[in-house]
Amino acid sequence: NGAINIHGAPLPECRGANPVEWALIEERWLAGVTVHAVDEGIDTGPIIRRCDVPVTFVDTWRDVRRRVSTATQDLLIEILPCILTGSLDIVPQDENRATYYRRRRPKDGRFEWDWPVRKIYNMIRALVSPHPGTSADCGGTVRNFCQFLSIGEVAKLKFSKDCGNRTFESNGLILDAIQNVSVAGHENSETGDDIAMTFRSSSVEDFVYTAEVQPLDWRSGRAVGVTRTGASNVPAFRSAIRAFAAQELGLTKITFKTVPE
Repeated sequence: NGAINIHGAPLPECRGANPVEWALIEERWLAGVTVHAVDEGIDTGPIIRRCDVPVTFVDTWRDVRRRVSTATQDLLIEILPCILTGSLDIVPQDENRATYYRRRRPKDGRFEWDWPVRKIYNMIRALVSPHPGTSADCGGTVRNFCQFLSIGEVAKLKFSKDCGNRTFESNGLILDAIQNVSVAGHENSETGDDIAMTFRSSSVEDFVYTAEVQPLDWRSGRAVGVTRTGASNVPAFRSAIRAFAAQELGLTKITFKTVPE
């Protein structure tokens, strides 16, 4: 008759501290709750019952935590009679699948603008208020980010003069500007927002190409690149869109469609 622990993650993965936040930072697609027997290790005891909770690409830690809390209540109602009667079935954890997370500190929220946009986005959504948020240098001043930002908004900041002040170059084309064109409600959207880009040619002054990247499925990396009639005939332009989508957004399966100028 030992103690029983409730761990807010799907053991044996995500042992240790801050499992929900780590799940978003590492872009895991499952969170959960596990009821397990306590042994001499940290979250290593045999599993009594586990419930997985889905994570979407547009969740913040608050969204996932609410889902985990609901799953915990349902799980306890289900197994409480077995706990009281001592009729529990326990299963040893598979050590080959075990992962462990250390406790996070406020200083761990610092990021660099040379990270890919997708990595920055995951960090921000994992630490929104009432957590301390994330921070980065913006023109010599440290700026704190405590609220949810869509991945398009993060991209816009990275390639703005006020914050990241980065450029993206591929096949002789330089990313001149980026902006959000549509931001879907993050509570219900699986695809997030579309991202509009303006590429300026480095070889022909003031020659501008525009395009949008429309994510279809972040998990599989599928997206549609939308180009205008004239630009679609420039191979380097489509190649630049592919490179940006892959390196910054983690979208590697892009198909293109062309719309009139």
